[in-house]
Amino acid sequence: MFKSSFNIGTIICIHLLSGILTGQVTAVKYFIKHNDQTGLYDCHVIITEGNAKNISGRTQFNAQYSIVVPTGSQVKIVEKYMPLQDHQNYTGKIPCEWRIASVIKSPEAMKEKDFYGIVPTLGPSAQYNDLNAGDTIKLFSIEVDPLPAKRNDVRLFENNTDPTSSASGMRGANFANGFTIGGVLQRYTGNFYPMSPLQQINVENAKNKDLKQKNKGS
Repeated sequence: MFKSSFNIGTIICIHLLSGILTGQVTAVKYFIKHNDQTGLYDCHVIITEGNAKNISGRTQFNAQYSIVVPTGSQVKIVEKYMPLQDHQNYTGKIPCEWRIASVIKSPEAMKEKDFYGIVPTLGPSAQYNDLNAGDTIKLFSIEVDPLPAKRNDVRLFENNTDPTSSASGMRGANFANGFTIGGVLQRYTGNFYPMSPLQQINVENAKNKDLKQKNKGS
């Protein structure tokens, strides 16, 4: 009797565990782009691996979205889009409250830049729509004043190369990007930078060159 109960319990646990392990977003990247129509910078997350359709898998957990701007710039969050509060059943209307949590201006480690760390407010809980690999979701839009002449002077923080919390002038502030969803495991893997038309042409030329060399050698 004990053995039979144990087997049934094991089967139930396996089913529950499989439900947790499936339907999870497992990797994301950040993407920021200047919107020429609005004059704002749109801040996105890109789902690069995994998917989520259940409530827990779509729920926002802790995150940090850090922006680097020319020193002296004023940064303001002016529009919020996703995730939506109380969106368990896809009926949410109010966007998650993204807010600027930390600011370091012109640190000695990088005097020409200011750093802004933006985080989501987790109460009430907020959910995304169904998520699939390849989805690009706009989270919020920021206004940068003055708008730099070179639009790419406003950029995402780079975890591997920008100043750490122990760098001179950072005063212990950690601006490392991070993103968790459906649990506490880190899903952020880096930033996405789309190729310019010239870069795309160069890539295609390189592919064509490799193909010609391969055909020539075959």
